[in-house]
Parts: sequence; structure tokens; C-alpha cells
Amino acid sequence: MVYLGGDFTWVSPYTGGGVPIDSSSGSPVHGFPRINGVVNSVITDGSGGWYAGGKFTKVGNVIRNNIVHIKSDNEVDQNWDPGVSDVVNVLVRNGSFIYVGGDFATIGGQTRNSIACVDAATGTVTSWKPDDSRNTTRTVIYAIGISGSKIM
Repeated sequence: MVYLGGDFTWVSPYTGGGVPIDSSSGSPVHGFPRINGVVNSVITDGSGGWYAGGKFTKVGNVIRNNIVHIKSDNEVDQNWDPGVSDVVNVLVRNGSFIYVGGDFATIGGQTRNSIACVDAATGTVTSWKPDDSRNTTRTVIYAIGISGSKIM
């Protein structure tokens, strides 16, 4: 038997910064890797897995900087690692691409002003770079909308 004492308001199993919940039972999905920070955005990969972005450095036992692809078997995709220099606030999928927004200077080793596009299958940063050269400060992106060929 275990007794707990102290000044706390919540006791539960540690699940990390984000975890899928079974829609029938409301319980966390077992085997999902723990994310050691904050998750701000999650989107499906269309095959039972997830892309997640936020402010973290590790998912399960794998180093991942602020963005990760977790496959349907709950394994971190070892081949998908764009690595973002700072916080990811939003992920939006459009076909075979994922648009990433947040407050960062680089993604996948490429300079980007808080918004970028990566290949959903490989995590490779595309050449898409909507930076405004007149803007000398980095803008924080909190939302991305897509309508046809327009991104807002």
C-alpha cells in the first residue's frame, strides 16, 4: 500500500506533454511515447499516426526538437526529423505537405521566419519561403489557414 501526502491538487499517471485518449473509455492510449514538454498542435498523418509540434526536446527515448512524427505503432519515426529551433504553435496538412508555424528561426537547418513547409513523408523542408525582406523582426505565427492555393 502507498500513502501520499503533501500540498497538491492532482494525482495521475505521468503521460508527458501530450497523449491520445481512447474515445470510448477516456483512458490514455497505452504505449504512446512520452513527450517531455508542451504540445501546441497535433494533426493526423492519415494512417493512424500523428504529427505533433510544441516546445519539447525528447519523445520517448528519441531526441526531437519541437516537432515529431509518431507512427501508428506508437513509434517515433526515425527518418522524419526536420528539427525546429524553437516553439511550434500550429501544424496544418495540405496534401503531401505540412505547414509549420510558430516562433522559430530555423527548421531542418534552413532559415525560416516562423513559417515553413515540410514534406509530410520525409520531413524535408521545401523551398517555400514567404519571408518579407522588409520585416526585420520575426513574427510569431499562431494560426494557418489554407484555401485552394492561398495560405493565410
